Amino acid sequence: MFWDGLHGTSKLHELVAGWILDVLTNTVLERCEATYSGNALNLQMNRLQIDRTYTLQESVALANWQDATSFVAISGTNQWTSATLNTPQAFYRLKWQP
Repeated sequence: MFWDGLHGTSKLHELVAGWILDVLTNTVLERCEATYSGNALNLQMNRLQIDRTYTLQESVALANWQDATSFVAISGTNQWTSATLNTPQAFYRLKWQP
């Protein structure tokens, strides 16, 4: 893109384009990583927004979700361990209210 330095709105366009690029490239999404150890499942949740209330939900068929735990993020990470796995597969999602 060519910026015409003589046009009155070129600086505004440059500022808006820079702001949009910052918004798109600096967006941090929450991340959930699972590890399996023995008969327990370990979920490590990273990049959490501090002071946001999160609910970890689980499902065996993706149709019905049940709350596994709720917490308020006091740091950028949180860990949750399932006592035992009673099913051959389970799905997890992290939910929050804006």
